[in-house]
Amino acid sequence: MMKMKTLNISSFIAVICLFLSYNLSAQESYKLAVNGIELYSEMSYDDMAAKFGLPDSYYVADDGLVSFSNVYFYGNNTLTIEDGKLCGFSVADDRWGISISVSGIVYNLFSGDSITIFEDHEKLKLLEHPRLPETFWIIDDPLPNNPPDTYLMVECSNGKIVSISYNEPL
Repeated sequence: MMKMKTLNISSFIAVICLFLSYNLSAQESYKLAVNGIELYSEMSYDDMAAKFGLPDSYYVADDGLVSFSNVYFYGNNTLTIEDGKLCGFSVADDRWGISISVSGIVYNLFSGDSITIFEDHEKLKLLEHPRLPETFWIIDDPLPNNPPDTYLMVECSNGKIVSISYNEPL
């Protein structure tokens, strides 16, 4: 006669917790920084001016409901501050670098870099945009605190990076 053991509830919960913790730790998140300032960092106007200089101009983007963002222009570059946090940027010259930190490895991107910089980095995934053949999208799921439809976009021309941007949708 075969004897069956029953699984008690504490063993079951322990197995589920191990399974969930494995899945959560298996996902790799990465961080973005512009000019050394990590995305979603607290950023007052004075902090911004100290790190990036005084902006050429700015405007307030209002979604018409409860949210608004300040968009600051530095030549062809922009910074977006919402609720006192750096939440977006667009860099079209080599004035500021973009850092992507993945699993403890930091990749630095500058406008003007060759697109071949991505060939040796298996952690950075580039997808070609179907309608814009020289624009590439880096998948940033699961970047912390971002809506699911945000992305880092790298625009290229003649094999060179011409702009790097990350903006949450308004």
